[in-house]
Amino acid sequence: MLSSLQLIATCIVIPFSFVVLHHLFLFATQDEPPFVKGPFPFLGSAIAYLRNPQQFLHGLQKKYGPIFTVYIAGERLTFVADPKIGNRQVLNNRGSLSFLHFQ
Repeated sequence: MLSSLQLIATCIVIPFSFVVLHHLFLFATQDEPPFVKGPFPFLGSAIAYLRNPQQFLHGLQKKYGPIFTVYIAGERLTFVADPKIGNRQVLNNRGSLSFLHFQ
């Protein structure tokens, strides 16, 4: 009986440990916009975003500027909060959107 409890605990602890380690090592590289990973592993900033998306994104815009990346539910989502910057980039470069153009 004790070994089955140990097996169950191991099956829970090992995957949870990988999720926590993944969260600890999330960061932005040099050519990416500011990165907000949030307080929770995997969920990231999902709870704050779901609570009030407009207030959440407006607060990040004030703190990080018009371009920032948010980690939500395992995905990196990059927001361009200033339509003038986004439109100019789309018109000038149809290949890719790099943060280096805005630095």
